[in-house]
Amino acid sequence: MNKLLFTLFIVILQFSFAKANNVQITNLSVSASSVTFDISWENSWRSGLDYHDAVWVFFKQAPNGSAWTHANLDVASVGTGYQTVISSDNVGFFIRRAANGSGLSFTTVSATLDGLIGMFQDIKVFAIEMVYVPQGDFYAGDTVGDRCFSRGDDESIPLLITSEGALSYGSTSSDFKYKGEATGSDIPASYPKGYNASYTTKYLATQQQYVDFLNCLTRTQQENMVVEELISPMPEDTRDVMAVYSHYIHCDEIIPNGPVTFYVDRNGNDIGGEGNDGGSYSCNGLTPTMILSYLDWAGLSPHSNLEMEKACRGPLLPIPSEYSWGSTDYTTGNSVLYAGTDSMKYANSGIDAGIKTSHPARVGCNALSAGSTRTTAGATFYGAMDYGAHGAVIKMKYSATTSFDGAHGDGILSLEGYNNVINWPEIPSSSHHSIVLAYPQSGTIVNGVSLSANAYNYSTASGNIVGCRRL
Repeated sequence: MNKLLFTLFIVILQFSFAKANNVQITNLSVSASSVTFDISWENSWRSGLDYHDAVWVFFKQAPNGSAWTHANLDVASVGTGYQTVISSDNVGFFIRRAANGSGLSFTTVSATLDGLIGMFQDIKVFAIEMVYVPQGDFYAGDTVGDRCFSRGDDESIPLLITSEGALSYGSTSSDFKYKGEATGSDIPASYPKGYNASYTTKYLATQQQYVDFLNCLTRTQQENMVVEELISPMPEDTRDVMAVYSHYIHCDEIIPNGPVTFYVDRNGNDIGGEGNDGGSYSCNGLTPTMILSYLDWAGLSPHSNLEMEKACRGPLLPIPSEYSWGSTDYTTGNSVLYAGTDSMKYANSGIDAGIKTSHPARVGCNALSAGSTRTTAGATFYGAMDYGAHGAVIKMKYSATTSFDGAHGDGILSLEGYNNVINWPEIPSSSHHSIVLAYPQSGTIVNGVSLSANAYNYSTASGNIVGCRRL
């Protein structure tokens, strides 16, 4: 890597750690199939094409007052200084800086939607912050984790991924192994290796983002995407509909027969979306079913296990037992300041390395000020936050039981609210399956996102959302 470019990237990335993001969509105007709006997000950066962030934008329509459904994009344009990248399936598009810079991003967007139904539509616009993971070689496996990737002829050497080509399981230098396993399945070319370019979510999904998702679903879909039974009147102890500690998604006591309106209400006064209601906290307590449904609805995809390693480690050599922030150092979040607000942090945020907690916190809360390092901010190589801090991430291991090929969600769920993407994994009912939730905050598990030791422990327990879009 060019040393000067890398240094410039680090300077910009450190500046971007000043505060958690705040994506804002304002001044929305709709005329027939044309949509215009202003969009802004904080702490964006670009240092050459290989190092930049972006926002993933997609649309939902409610034709003639009926249920919300996806609206595909035809074309989109943005103001000077920004550029768009429209997905090949027209499910959504990226907005990113057109030149090097950092700080607040703001532009006006004009878009034309395709496939609108009926004469009158309500339109919603959604934006999710992402970071770019460029095409290139990387190492998989940290050499010490149980069942981590290694070279076939030597388990002490990490596997160098140099293409998206098929990988053979074996004992030669051109093969790969899972450390400690004598046999394994070959990995076909269709399975995402992480070599090709992609975007990965910059933050774990927030509780407000999950509320926005729930409020676009039918009643039947909603019932399958929350934990508690939706009945009227709602008992007081079940109005926290996710039934998880530090989860603040609520509904009213008296709810309609049709779709329910959800809101974030940490202070419990039945008024949603206030400044201390925890909307910017990470959304824990989601089952694999809920996570995959959200990703499909948002037009994203789960990572493969190899993609997760690339997104965290970048092109660097592995550090044995490293966390997602590229260090073996970590600490535990201590006293909470400004609880529930968009300024929430730990007293040791930005001071101690790799803060981990056993409960959700404001996304990006450890990235506090100019001068924050990757380690104190808890950032991956490319600038994604929180992957090893406070929650689980869902990723995939290839086995003979899955033909996962990296297909993206199309924004449309089944009538029951479930993802329906061909070749996505089924939810595991037993061990030895292709879907995994890895808990980085448990004790001293290696690799904050469990890049090795815990990467193959299968679980149906609950977690948070990260996702990607491949290019």
